[in-house]
Amino acid sequence: IGSATTSISKLLEKKVNITTPTVCTSKISDLQKMYPNPCVIVSIEYVSGLQGMNLLIIKEEDARIIADLMMGGVVTETDEKLSEIQLSAVSECMNQMMGSSATALSQLLNVSIVISPPSIKYVDLGEGYSDLRDFIQEENVVAIAFRMEIEGLIESELVQVMPIEFADQVVETLLNSIAAMESSDMDDDTPEKEGEE
Repeated sequence: IGSATTSISKLLEKKVNITTPTVCTSKISDLQKMYPNPCVIVSIEYVSGLQGMNLLIIKEEDARIIADLMMGGVVTETDEKLSEIQLSAVSECMNQMMGSSATALSQLLNVSIVISPPSIKYVDLGEGYSDLRDFIQEENVVAIAFRMEIEGLIESELVQVMPIEFADQVVETLLNSIAAMESSDMDDDTPEKEGEE
């Protein structure tokens, strides 16, 4: 997430700060209650290196500010629903952000990671409307929450959600990468036997 900050800052031409994420397990039903109003859900598929998906949930008002900055820099206040043009602008911003994030994750895990272009939906998670289970069927998930600040315009919490199975895959890949690096370091430190070149 931190690596995405530079990408967003350049794209929006604004200073962007992102706090250190907090990670916890949660129930999808509890997350649903946190976002009863219209919001934007960005779905990202990992097609190579890792197999799975995760979601990024953005509040409607924050998505509107991002869209306005993408389309000219004039932030407007309105109660109207997000337009297709605004959603397209947010999608491009998320594409840049998640692309940077995937590159950093690839370097961290020492594997080549490819993601599909983000899929973006404008939904209302209130009772009787859209259900987060339309995106993630599992009830128990890993939620990664972080605050994003955009130069006095946005100060909001974003939540990245992933199935526990996918989170386990990320952790296992990381541990394997660390073990491989430690093994390589030990081999490099092993003294050569007499007579070996």
